[in-house]
Amino acid sequence: MRKRKLSSGFTLIETIFSLVIFLILFLAISTLIVTIVKSSHDSRNRYQALILAQNRLESIKAMPNIEAGTYTYEYDVFSIEEDVAMIEDYKDRAYRIIVRVYLNEKLLETLESIKITR
Repeated sequence: MRKRKLSSGFTLIETIFSLVIFLILFLAISTLIVTIVKSSHDSRNRYQALILAQNRLESIKAMPNIEAGTYTYEYDVFSIEEDVAMIEDYKDRAYRIIVRVYLNEKLLETLESIKITR
């Protein structure tokens, strides 16, 4: 009786099948990584816009005298728009302040506050 020798190794079909599975997993993981990086970048921009808006709003509120009007500034890649309007229905001088921060004409952050001067 002759013994058959078992071949060790992979067939072409097994190799192709494992490559297809590997490619499917690689595409799924790479898509996930791209989505995570984009989300992280967007979050960083929104955080920077929030910090810019807060700083600008606090500096306006700290000024002893302010004038009503709309002002626009450029900071790095961001555009900052300030809208200062006098509130007429208040006994002292009161101003409504709105600070908006844009990135490539897309609104990222809006903060609003009131300043009362005597």
